[in-house]
Amino acid sequence: MQRKHIQSVERSIHQKLKTVTRRDPRSEEKEALLFGWTIVKPSHEDIAGWEADRSGHTISGSERTNRRTIHSNRKMVTQEPSMNVEEAEEIVQGLWDLDVSAWNTHWVPIFRVFSQELVRKAQLHPGQLILDVGTGTGIAAFVAAKRIQRGFVIGIDRSYKMIVAARADVERYQCRNVFFIEMGGDRLLFPDKLFARVISNCGISIGTFPQTVKEISRAIRDDGILVLSDFHLIDVAPHRIFSEILRVYRTDNPSRRLRRRREALATLESIGNRYTDSKEAILQNAGFKRITKQTEVFRITLPSTQDYLRMRFQRAALRQELVELPPVGRRKLLKELRKRLAVHMHRGRFKFEWKVNFIFAAKW
Repeated sequence: MQRKHIQSVERSIHQKLKTVTRRDPRSEEKEALLFGWTIVKPSHEDIAGWEADRSGHTISGSERTNRRTIHSNRKMVTQEPSMNVEEAEEIVQGLWDLDVSAWNTHWVPIFRVFSQELVRKAQLHPGQLILDVGTGTGIAAFVAAKRIQRGFVIGIDRSYKMIVAARADVERYQCRNVFFIEMGGDRLLFPDKLFARVISNCGISIGTFPQTVKEISRAIRDDGILVLSDFHLIDVAPHRIFSEILRVYRTDNPSRRLRRRREALATLESIGNRYTDSKEAILQNAGFKRITKQTEVFRITLPSTQDYLRMRFQRAALRQELVELPPVGRRKLLKELRKRLAVHMHRGRFKFEWKVNFIFAAKW
């Protein structure tokens, strides 16, 4: 019976994807540019054709870190943005392109733990077609691919360099049922009701959250499930300390590049703050039901405070903050960071708790 079900799913996916018409991605019609897929890796000719058709399409990004906040009397004050969303998304996309190496080295081991819980909550079954939105270097996609056997996982991200890194890891993880495409979550180039599950490991853009959720609702089956995760830096103690100190010691005369990066991050943060307490309502308006939210606490251990600082400052935006400080200011910043973060050293290790929110939403 299970084998017949898998074959039925495979035939259904094959039929849907065969009937997709290749169109200009700027068209108003919501159709995928992928064609002729069964649950196998697409050919190089398919990929080349899709990339050629995709030229001129503007994609949006995602922002997971670097929230600019001021803490005064236990209240958070966010600086008003002075940049439109499109500009902010473009700048942040550039930052993610610069962060591939740092992301793989320092952040992937942590986010892999989050993705394992995400995939567990998604209730995956063999033979399903899964979409991973904001896949980055494919952390959650690889975890999901190992769970679904003959099924297939498509990971999308608006950062081309992240996608290149994810594709390079396909051989490393020996996953033949996963593929990665450069695509923004706010405009999914797939047919309606295609995916059985959609997952996102802190990968949905805060700047385009409502539109992305609407697109997911369109592309997911009537019996489908969406599971996404997110977190807030102020809920992670060392991140909160880091942000407070950086704001005090960072340069008051940033270069144009650094100033625009700050404005972009502040803009997306401001938008994200508006959605913090309304994501469930946005999901409901998009057609999802049975929406539940759970907060899980993960205990993170790093070798030392210096490893934590390295993890943070190797990201492009923060690295630029450090570079533009004069030597004296840089020493003061690092000294104060080490002093304040010492509270997280326990038995020679840097330890802290990281709260992650998981949202479950079904179409039924």
